[in-house]
Amino acid sequence: MSAAPLHPGERLARTTLRRYDLPAGQPPADLLETIEEKVGVPVLIDRFNDGEIAGVLLRRADGENFIAVNADQLPVRQRFTLAHEWGHIEAGHTPRVELAADLFGGRSKDPQEIEANYFAAELLAPRDALVSWLTEHEHIADVNADTIAQMAMHFGIAFPTTCYRLERAGVIDNTRKEELVRTLGAQGRTFAQRFEGSRHIDALEEIADQGSYPRVPQITDRYASDALKVNLIDQEEYEEIMGTRDRLDAWLT
Repeated sequence: MSAAPLHPGERLARTTLRRYDLPAGQPPADLLETIEEKVGVPVLIDRFNDGEIAGVLLRRADGENFIAVNADQLPVRQRFTLAHEWGHIEAGHTPRVELAADLFGGRSKDPQEIEANYFAAELLAPRDALVSWLTEHEHIADVNADTIAQMAMHFGIAFPTTCYRLERAGVIDNTRKEELVRTLGAQGRTFAQRFEGSRHIDALEEIADQGSYPRVPQITDRYASDALKVNLIDQEEYEEIMGTRDRLDAWLT
């Protein structure tokens, strides 16, 4: 088996890693921190109360971008959505509201959505990193459902995504990919529990574990903290901005 030719979205992901001096062939250790601190794009994570929407990419008239991610989605989907939006930014795509069906259902025919999906997949699960992981764990010749589950938990991606990435890397063929997707689809929870200890822990996982939504952009946090220090706003206003007031009040009742 040979690897599939690189899609333009995959090539863009590799170029982007180099442009921001991130390790080649490895996913960013913490995607949220990378996008806010290195790329300079504010990210809001909050409940949309609408499971059909995965995220939103906004752009001001001056070209500044803003990303919002739906906290009603699980962290593995939030992570892919965030990587997908970064792909739109790097490719110069138009701002948009992202439907979960387009990102996770494979239904979109929009070339921009397809390119951003390939970008996200290569960013979060680079082919080189997948092959290196398999070699290190001596699974390169025997990829089974256990292997997929452990890899997926390690890289912080969905089980089906891991299968598709290994097919594109030339590690498994289409028939084996479909077998693994079916097996994991039927018994995914069992496999996830088995490899819970391999779960990728980043800011998105920690925020979800704590249920601390809304998670406002870091730049908003800094501005609000600075304003509080010099008495431009009071504590109540600060809590309103940061979205913490209701959570704090909950402990008092």
